[in-house]
Amino acid sequence: MPPSVRCLSTAVILLAACTHTEPFGSSPEGAEGPFEPGDPAVLTLNPLRDLRPTWLPDGSGILYTFEGSPAVNGDQCLGQLPAGGGTRTREICNTSAGHLDSTEVYGSPAVSQGGRLAYSYEQSMPQRFPPNVKQLRVATLADPLDVTVVHTLSLDVEGTKVDGIGDLHWLSETRLVYLAQSINAIFPPGGGPPAIVIDGLAVVVVDLVNDPAPAIVPGTQTATSVALGDAPEVILYTLAGDSRVYRRELATGADTVLHDFGTLGIARDAALLDDRLVAVVGGAVIFQIDPVGQVDLGGRLFVVDLATGQTAPLAGGSTTYLFRHPSIGPTGAVVAEGYLFATVTGGGLAVSPLSDLLLYEAP
Repeated sequence: MPPSVRCLSTAVILLAACTHTEPFGSSPEGAEGPFEPGDPAVLTLNPLRDLRPTWLPDGSGILYTFEGSPAVNGDQCLGQLPAGGGTRTREICNTSAGHLDSTEVYGSPAVSQGGRLAYSYEQSMPQRFPPNVKQLRVATLADPLDVTVVHTLSLDVEGTKVDGIGDLHWLSETRLVYLAQSINAIFPPGGGPPAIVIDGLAVVVVDLVNDPAPAIVPGTQTATSVALGDAPEVILYTLAGDSRVYRRELATGADTVLHDFGTLGIARDAALLDDRLVAVVGGAVIFQIDPVGQVDLGGRLFVVDLATGQTAPLAGGSTTYLFRHPSIGPTGAVVAEGYLFATVTGGGLAVSPLSDLLLYEAP
């Protein structure tokens, strides 16, 4: 059953002004392998954030979003790493001279088995909210900037205002699924950049051939994540304040509980390969019921053997990192965003807003 609801006013989660010990943005020229070997291995050390890793379908590399220097224009671009870490082999971004007067964000990349690329795109004046342009784009991994704009946000989806896109996945070469998001800004009284609050709204499906308008998957309102399931047209999803991972057959609407983490805490960011389920559970997450929302600074990574029901935390980095957005590669290796944290007086957690990519090898 879902964990008990906790009001935001009782939060003990703190954002700490911690930074990485070394300000690296990418691997040294020609470097191979991770910055810090181990299990997990630290693949990146960015003075800002590395986000939304996803494996290429053949497992040869990892595509992700990396945040550039705000001293230039604060772009967030797509980068590609070798499977074991090392120098970025590719960067996908606008490099024309005219782009320097604006900030561009390439997010939530997804690559199909046939090499099609989907990602979210935003463009704005530096430090400006909301962005001037927000789009869902489709291209190819071979030519990622030759794009087709599927739709422009904000948009109305069956009466729900959608401001953002997360958890993009290809159901097939012509169908996408993603987490529709609400994005709002909280401006500090004394001025300065706003705090951006992102809430999941629902799981939506886009049919690029028959109807590019997104359609809400029934019963997924308040969803916090979505991932591909164990068969075509099957998805996994999680809900705000809920300890369960759900499995949905899109063709029939059949819904089952794939796994319930129970007292371990709120589940989100599930990923599946064969009988191996990985999810972020518990940690620095708070659910509120009015209005429904979930503040999430990361949690522990748990792995479940669905054949036996055995559940265990992934070891190592769980003592120093909280995690978001894991992705399982075809060999079973897991890459995820890692956020340094520390326990503070009173039992709260101080969590860094900065993130690197960490890799757990397949067991």
